[in-house]
Amino acid sequence: MSLPPGNRPVPIAPADVAGLLNEGQARLRRGDLPGAADFAQAVLRAAPHHPDAWVMLCAALMRMGSADDDRALADALSAIPVTHPAHSMLAVERTRVLAKRGRYGEAVELANLLASQIRLSPRQHDILSSTYSTAGLFEKGLSHSEMAAATLGNDPSAAYNRALALRHMGRIGDAVDAFESLLAAMPTHALAFLTLADCRRWTREHNHIAGIESALMAPGLAPEDAARLKYALFKEAHDIGEYGRAWQALTDGAGLVNQRTPYKRAERTAFTEFLIDHFRGGLDAPPADGPAPVPIFIVGLPRSGTTLVERIFSAHPDVTDMGETHGFSLSMRDAAGLTRFGELDFDTMQKLGNVDWSEVGQRYLRTLDYRKPVTRFFTEKLPHNYHLVGAMRRAFPQARFVHLRRAPMDSLFGAYKILFGEESYLWSYRFEDLAHAYGLYRRITDHWRCELGASFVDLTLEELIADPEPHIRQLLARTGLEFHADCLSPHTARGGVSTASSTQVRQPINSQGVGAWRRYAEGFVPLRRMLEADGFVDASGDPVW
Repeated sequence: MSLPPGNRPVPIAPADVAGLLNEGQARLRRGDLPGAADFAQAVLRAAPHHPDAWVMLCAALMRMGSADDDRALADALSAIPVTHPAHSMLAVERTRVLAKRGRYGEAVELANLLASQIRLSPRQHDILSSTYSTAGLFEKGLSHSEMAAATLGNDPSAAYNRALALRHMGRIGDAVDAFESLLAAMPTHALAFLTLADCRRWTREHNHIAGIESALMAPGLAPEDAARLKYALFKEAHDIGEYGRAWQALTDGAGLVNQRTPYKRAERTAFTEFLIDHFRGGLDAPPADGPAPVPIFIVGLPRSGTTLVERIFSAHPDVTDMGETHGFSLSMRDAAGLTRFGELDFDTMQKLGNVDWSEVGQRYLRTLDYRKPVTRFFTEKLPHNYHLVGAMRRAFPQARFVHLRRAPMDSLFGAYKILFGEESYLWSYRFEDLAHAYGLYRRITDHWRCELGASFVDLTLEELIADPEPHIRQLLARTGLEFHADCLSPHTARGGVSTASSTQVRQPINSQGVGAWRRYAEGFVPLRRMLEADGFVDASGDPVW
């Protein structure tokens, strides 16, 4: 972490400063990140404005994934003169940290300032590409990635970010070409294989299975890269109909992830029970006629159809698509005076106390200023916001809630086959955890349905797919919108998509995913039996609502 307040400089001879910096750099190079941070702080105690020490400290903390990295970056920007090259370098890095932690508005504000006031290097364009794309500003992300790639060529980071930005913007053919070009230069780039696999449905004539299996044999393969390659192998083997090979790769990949980041069942149970106990009564009034913009919160399990419904709304002229943000949970933390970063859990929810929900709502709207909605309604589609429906209702009496539900076996297969980033959905890698998390999901959404009444709009994905128009008309009516014909063709809606469904939602509504789990019915027998015992499916795996 950065220097505690009140630390006074301790005299150190210039030669000693140089020695400490050299030792810190040596530790940074060999991966001793805590050691490098310690040496940087030793220099900063003697020379609080030393740019090289700040750069070393920030680099070590960022590579560690430390919660103190943003604080250190902010302190560094205060200590280093604006005219020093290290200032702009660290400022650009801070945009990426802020975006990664969900502070999109702050990240974009700083990125815009830097882009307008300094001459960015190709590497800085690459970093800003990642910042803008993470914040959902995909066109800006692509623009900066093109500028980076024009100079850096097949540099792994620049080439990957450009290919990813092309995919976000729906330029799938260009994205495939870009990923394949990167892999030709770096045939063990696991993340490129993983993202490429999800770009389209592959065929026996055109796939990357041989390359993936070769990369899996590379010496010194990191566990996270092995998991990425296993998930990529599953997707491409599945596409060409080699289901036994696909299933083995999928279970291997899930096992690798579960070993590294196990699901904390007791904590999730306590969190869910707290929400159910804490948010009772006074939630069932019809949506108030509050001021614009009015949020439409789309919630559900991942891979349950939330992106499809977001695209239905985004095709409407009175709705702005805000994508997936962490603004609401961060606004709860800010209003309660909690630390700036971190997931909401049982412990943090208990610290909320008598939070002012109106203040939470206003803070949340301010987090959206970087993409300020210009229509009466806007959508927020972070699936796991289903935990926070009660809090959102308190903050926004005028809000609408749309809950997507999907047949349990397909829903959980959809989650199981995805390698989620940033340690999200840790319950999705083991059958026992899938069943446990699904039970908690049903408990809390049943609770919101009882508490909110008609304001909690259930939409079943299979029914929407089977007969789109009447369900879309009903959906719009129940959320206070006039019917608009463009909503019947969500695949034509403009704008980028960054979720795992980014390829599927660019196709007309179809039933390709209905019953997909049955390809692996034998492997899923243990999960089906758990859900049957809990009353969520019948003996054939069909849903019991």
